[in-house]
Amino acid sequence: MTLILTNFQSTGKMGTDELQVCAIISSANTAQLRAMAQAYHTRYQRSLEECIRKEFSGHMEDALLYMVRKAVDPAKHDADLLEGAMAGAGTKDTALVRRIIMVHWNRDRLQQCKGAYRHYYKKELAQRIKDETSGDYEKLMVACVSP
Repeated sequence: MTLILTNFQSTGKMGTDELQVCAIISSANTAQLRAMAQAYHTRYQRSLEECIRKEFSGHMEDALLYMVRKAVDPAKHDADLLEGAMAGAGTKDTALVRRIIMVHWNRDRLQQCKGAYRHYYKKELAQRIKDETSGDYEKLMVACVSP
């Protein structure tokens, strides 16, 4: 953990070793990532996510943010992924199906995701799915997130 804090302490300056930071984050387990994010926030009064957004771009940024977000708040991460599949013009059907099935198999995870969705997006997940889908597709997707 100290190594990642040391590598990120000079954020915005020349010399941050991006590959070493990537290796540390990608090899850490969930508990270690949570601890790193908390320690970083405590030490620098800003989130590890902010730092990653400043120091990285493109696919590397996306991958690192995905890992950190999943570790720090898995329920919000699931809710954000579901909203991402439905946001904007046209539903990303393949992504929506994959993400609904991903949370469907674990009832605790599903309930936490639904709670996070309600909290952050101020709408029930099942209703949002109904608004985005129709027919048998709608019935199946809603059934997967309903009790």
